[in-house]
Amino acid sequence: MTDLRIGKDRVRLYGVGLALIGLSQLRFVSSVGHYWDWPDFYVAGATAGTRALLDPAAHAAWGTAHQLPVTAFAYAPGFAWLLAPAAHLSIPWGFALNAILMSVAAVFAALLASRVYSIDRAQATYMTIGWAPVTAAVVTGQNSPLGLLLSLVAIDGLQSDDALRAGLAVGALGYKPTYVLPFGLLLLLYRKWKALGVVAACGVGWYVLSAYAAGGDWMWPRPYLESVASYVGPDFAYNRAKAVSLPGVLMVAGVSSKVAFPLGMALLIGALVWLRVRGADLVQAASFAGAIAVATSPHAWPYDAAVALPGLFWIAAKGQEPARTRAIVVAYAVAPTWLAAHVLGFDLFAIVVIGGAAWVVGASGNRRSEEGLGPKLPNAETS
Repeated sequence: MTDLRIGKDRVRLYGVGLALIGLSQLRFVSSVGHYWDWPDFYVAGATAGTRALLDPAAHAAWGTAHQLPVTAFAYAPGFAWLLAPAAHLSIPWGFALNAILMSVAAVFAALLASRVYSIDRAQATYMTIGWAPVTAAVVTGQNSPLGLLLSLVAIDGLQSDDALRAGLAVGALGYKPTYVLPFGLLLLLYRKWKALGVVAACGVGWYVLSAYAAGGDWMWPRPYLESVASYVGPDFAYNRAKAVSLPGVLMVAGVSSKVAFPLGMALLIGALVWLRVRGADLVQAASFAGAIAVATSPHAWPYDAAVALPGLFWIAAKGQEPARTRAIVVAYAVAPTWLAAHVLGFDLFAIVVIGGAAWVVGASGNRRSEEGLGPKLPNAETS
């Protein structure tokens, strides 16, 4: 891989600068943000092992008794067990612990990306900390850097043909259904049966953990789906300006969710099938899976695009100039606009997420999967 045309010094300057811009929002977490999304995870950890985790009435009663706002837990119920230790801390200390852990996950993701894509470690690190969705997750109490790390572990396992490692990583992504779905479909399309078997075993594990997390309710999928269904509408109504997926943008424009959601699922499947039919290798397809998943998700916010970062790593490693540098610069320049979404009434970052996913899918496969995205210039390797 050759250096980006903007040079190492600018990569460092922009990476650190963008990271500081994103992390500057930490000053609002206690005064205006009320620790953003972290109370939802705190409540999930506190109610793990009880019916109050999924039962709407019991969940609301718990929130009232503890004077905390509650919303439905949209993750795999079994994930609440990992949050349970943080429930023994105060909300501020739990938020701080999550911020530290997600920052560490991001750094480890950068180091792994350096190996997977043969990118300089410093460049991979600056690309990671400067990616606005990563800092957005840190400052809002979210966990998409964990999804990023697991995605890269899966891609690393696929690259080395390690079915166990890839399967375990994809299975672990089951903590959030929208993250695991594209990888599961890819394993099916590329006939990676051993890895898919490991994922299935992990699915059984998640089911059992979730049953115990829901207070021993082995029929937990029903209350889970009911609670999520009741949560998605109000959550979208409040955060609609920050929608970054095609279904989300369509709903902002007035399209019914009954049309937008199936369309997004059809596009997800169609894009992955297109990559397979066009001859994209599995590592390339897996690298773009996160970006495609976010662009077609029925429920995606800026922090979710952290899992799209492997696609940018692939472009940095394989892309051709001038498209490579231009695409990366535009993506990083527009990503921080999520901070102004509520003021603008629309997140400009959605254009990058949706347009970028469409571009990489359209340009992938066959000869281009070997040569990289974008036109090949005569002296591209020495630019």
